[in-house]
Amino acid sequence: MVFENIYCLRCNKCCRDTEMILLLSDIDRITDKGFRDFYELKNGFYVLSNINGKCVFLDPTGRCIIYEDRPLGCRVYPLILDEDNGAMLDKYCPLSDFFVTLKHDLRRGCELLVQFMDELSRDYGYSVDINKLKATCEKLINK
Repeated sequence: MVFENIYCLRCNKCCRDTEMILLLSDIDRITDKGFRDFYELKNGFYVLSNINGKCVFLDPTGRCIIYEDRPLGCRVYPLILDEDNGAMLDKYCPLSDFFVTLKHDLRRGCELLVQFMDELSRDYGYSVDINKLKATCEKLINK
């Protein structure tokens, strides 16, 4: 696991008004767990659904009910791909300044982000310059 902190279990800011893109492997894995009607098509991508402004999988106590099987995008967050700047930690996350110090997590997160982008390309035909992504990951790790 990457970018885990006890604070994340109480914050869940990233689970509010989420537009997390789902890979087809995410949908298959979550569906295999018995869940249905948890995604919708938006701008050509399947994304997590929200109920009352919160991820469909966020329970009343603020915990993710599919945490062990959550989508790959959720696993790598707050590491994101900015189309102009490459890999970066999302400033929306209150812990992004802390996570930048966790070099092992950054390295693993970058590996998973590359995997995410590879699958995104296969699933949706969305292409990204993987070499640029890897280069910006290295810059982030070596900050």
